[in-house]
Amino acid sequence: MNRKAGSESDYKMNLLEVRDSGKYIFNNMDVQSVFEITRETFAGHFDAIREKYGDKELGAELLTMIGQMTGSKKLVSMGINKEADNMCTALEKLIEDGKKEGMQEGRLTSVKNLMESMGWTAEQAMDALKISQEDRNKYAGMLKKQ
Repeated sequence: MNRKAGSESDYKMNLLEVRDSGKYIFNNMDVQSVFEITRETFAGHFDAIREKYGDKELGAELLTMIGQMTGSKKLVSMGINKEADNMCTALEKLIEDGKKEGMQEGRLTSVKNLMESMGWTAEQAMDALKISQEDRNKYAGMLKKQ
């Protein structure tokens, strides 16, 4: 495509930093909510989010956008799958998922520590930790990945 010099569009684009977006007032309340929730998430102010947005309904698109802006695959998934209709529910699910992941990592670390310090096999370490038969394949797979 041939363009003549000077024929390029000269559109102005305003960029703003999410962490500094508190000084802006958006006319669209959804945009305002997305920036406020994202900013508070980055600051770790989850109680403030719960207090202001706990019972307010958020559409799937808003939840997905907040997930994209914060880098939270879980929030994106919740938005796409319509698993949460308000921020309080979304935060509770995120916290619950975080606890489960933390417990799994802790158990995996315990299995590895027993194997290393006691010279045990993975099976012996899982026996000592009373890891259920159904979870053993999961931990065995996680050990192989490392």
